Amino acid sequence: MTNFTTWRSLVDGEELVPIPDSLVAYGGDDENTYVHDLSDGSLVQTLTESGGSVESVALSESHVAYGGRDDNTYVHDLSDGSLVQTLTESGSNVQGVALSESHVAYGGIDDTTYVHDLSDGSLVQTLTESGTTLNDVALSDSHVAYGGFDDNTYVHDLSDGSLVQTLTESGDTVRGVALK
Repeated sequence: MTNFTTWRSLVDGEELVPIPDSLVAYGGDDENTYVHDLSDGSLVQTLTESGGSVESVALSESHVAYGGRDDNTYVHDLSDGSLVQTLTESGSNVQGVALSESHVAYGGIDDTTYVHDLSDGSLVQTLTESGTTLNDVALSDSHVAYGGFDDNTYVHDLSDGSLVQTLTESGDTVRGVALK
């Protein structure tokens, strides 16, 4: 399985996320997520499910996921743009979304990271160590990590949710997390 970590950079108020196969996806305050062919700039998909600003976008080889101020996370099939999952566990703004070929993880202002199985949308982990707003989430084949306003980064085993590491070096708000 190939896993892609979200690369986020603010350009003209919208987050850009480079992905494989010459695609780029981004979302912002217009409540839409766009997927373009990077080789020629053509628009491939416009995803309109979000009812609020899109705060985070993630891609894998076969899916695009995004979440934001409408408190939901949406997962679409990249091949045709069809909506595969609408994940509603978050009770408030979704700040970070991560995606692999088998899982989607997201977290935000409700202080919790949720991990779902992509095959059926089932909730497989609810992670609450942070106790404060989460800014970013990352996935690898074996781990999920997240960080936020409590200045720590938490790393869990993806298979059973056990806490593997609490990383405390930041000393201030954690805004980005990546796993390899």
